[in-house]
Amino acid sequence: MRLKASYEALFLIVTFLALDLNHITDFGTTWQTGHGYSPASDQFRWYQSRMNELKKGHIITLLNEQNMRMRKQEGWQNLFESGTMVFSGFGYYSERADVRGFPYFNTSLKAGDLYPDEFSQVLKGKAGYILLTLQKDKPVTVEMKSLAGEVLDTVFVNAK
Repeated sequence: MRLKASYEALFLIVTFLALDLNHITDFGTTWQTGHGYSPASDQFRWYQSRMNELKKGHIITLLNEQNMRMRKQEGWQNLFESGTMVFSGFGYYSERADVRGFPYFNTSLKAGDLYPDEFSQVLKGKAGYILLTLQKDKPVTVEMKSLAGEVLDTVFVNAK
């Protein structure tokens, strides 16, 4: 007897979506480094269409802007929340933040100034990286680690 299995049953599904969002407070100045981010922008519409298409597995968004988690009025937060988590490299620190139960992580290979806000849960002035451990039908293990290998924080994040 031959067994049939669906694609989803055989593989762990992880999608990484990278956005060109950084230094949004500089938008419209000579310091601007990113593309438009309003709900009418090409980038927003592309991301919205991808999030609407993706229905299975872990969806991890990559960007380089701390303040996007505060952009509720522009629709970004709702789109982020339809995924699994957001990673940033905005500041020179390691951080886990929580907005309405949704996780944001920041990491940098350099240590520097800290930028805490009301969503910061763990904030360390250490250079580091994020290690993901993914296993089929289990939450993602997210470890923030210093460059020396010290575990700064560990959380488990479920797929949506």
